[in-house]
Amino acid sequence: MSDISRRNFLESIGNVVKVATGAAIFGEAIKSTEAEALEIPPRPSSSGTSKVDSFKKSDETIETAPEKENFGGEFLDDVLMSEIEHIADDFDEPERSRLLEDAKKIFQEMDAWIYSKRLTGHGQEEKYFSDMLKKWDHCFPVIVKACQDKEGNRNEELEGVLVSIICGESAMKHDEKNRGKDWGAGYYQIEKPTALEWGLRVDEEVDERFDFKKTTAIVTRYIRREYAKYGQWGLAMMAFGKGDGGLRKIIRENFKITDPNPENLLSKKVNIVSIYNKTKNNPHTFTKAVLARRFKIILEKHQNSKK
Repeated sequence: MSDISRRNFLESIGNVVKVATGAAIFGEAIKSTEAEALEIPPRPSSSGTSKVDSFKKSDETIETAPEKENFGGEFLDDVLMSEIEHIADDFDEPERSRLLEDAKKIFQEMDAWIYSKRLTGHGQEEKYFSDMLKKWDHCFPVIVKACQDKEGNRNEELEGVLVSIICGESAMKHDEKNRGKDWGAGYYQIEKPTALEWGLRVDEEVDERFDFKKTTAIVTRYIRREYAKYGQWGLAMMAFGKGDGGLRKIIRENFKITDPNPENLLSKKVNIVSIYNKTKNNPHTFTKAVLARRFKIILEKHQNSKK
């Protein structure tokens, strides 16, 4: 089996749910005039509102964290399930049990599909993640540093989100054929118009989408902002894939919500499970979480074999 490209991999996932995917990776871009990133706000509840400062962009260069950081980050599927359980607490039975059962079923279906259709055969998982394993010791400290709060405390949930995005978008494969092109490139598969709007240089000589520190800083800020808006990691990741405007459109058309703040979303029972059940059009948040769990298992085996 040949190496699995990101484009073919995501197109295959789209085929299994009979949807043609064509949305921009980020949709609405982060403006270059915005400054320093948000801290992660407390998870909202249906009875109260979290006060959040406006999203700002920082020009500071991210320094590399100490080497050999452990991937103590939580599995993203566990993070998402914890979120679903929190949301389900506001449901009455049998809706509560149905939501939890649906979430587990979707994860199981995505896991079974990936490993029965794409990563079949001996050594296919290791081949898919081979570049990520080679670059891990250099790249993961950058993720840790980018996700820290102002006091230097780690945010393992956010780390898990970043790792999951990389697992699904590129698995850290260095795809030179996309250098300087309009479509997605680099570890996070940022499209050229978005990269330029964010102040990254993209031309025939230099393509800063392949600069891991710079792009990690940008994506981290984006996810922080989307989490602050929606109060759910799952929706923040969905906004990464569909664009903030794309996610708002999905919510507006399927749930009749024009102001998707955390409280409205909770009261209307909007989450990644309910969106998937209504649209069958957004499996990638789940598949990225499944891939991240598999990568962590492979990484631990790889590290243990070197001891």
